[in-house]
Amino acid sequence: MDELILVEPSLEYAEDLWAFRQEIIDKDADNEDQFAGCMSLNSSSSADEWIRICSLRKSERMINVASDYARSIGFERIYIMSGEQGLYEKYGFEKIGDFKTVYGTEDQLFQKN
Repeated sequence: MDELILVEPSLEYAEDLWAFRQEIIDKDADNEDQFAGCMSLNSSSSADEWIRICSLRKSERMINVASDYARSIGFERIYIMSGEQGLYEKYGFEKIGDFKTVYGTEDQLFQKN
């Protein structure tokens, strides 16, 4: 192998990810120190689920960086429109209500003081 390329988990690699997971689990079957999995890979029920978990964890970092930046430039409140259920509440946001978007769909509006 001449090079190692790191890529974001995506559906494009779902089959490869799932094959890797199974290979590791099979090789670790008799080992006392079994594969714990990175970001819940071992306990995910599908590659799709694991990719979603990775995306949500990446979202936490993005939320924290954006929140810190907004505060550093003087904003007292942060607002986010999203269809995600249960994500932003984990990071201190409060749901204000459901509102129509500019696209004609309905999303939730969240606020963080």
